[in-house]
Amino acid sequence: MFEIEDARQDNRFKDYVLVKTHRGIRFYAGIPMTTTDGLRVGALCIIDSVPRRFNDQ
Repeated sequence: MFEIEDARQDNRFKDYVLVKTHRGIRFYAGIPMTTTDGLRVGALCIIDSVPRRFNDQ
């Protein structure tokens, strides 16, 4: 899983338009969707306008 707790604080994403807007993306989590043959066909992503962190719950 790829997780960004606060995109405004992440040098890779802080200058993206979708991050810089008023209610822009702050949290992002994504995991690749893969076929049984190992072919990546997309990703399941979660975004939010507030910083977040996944935990064991």
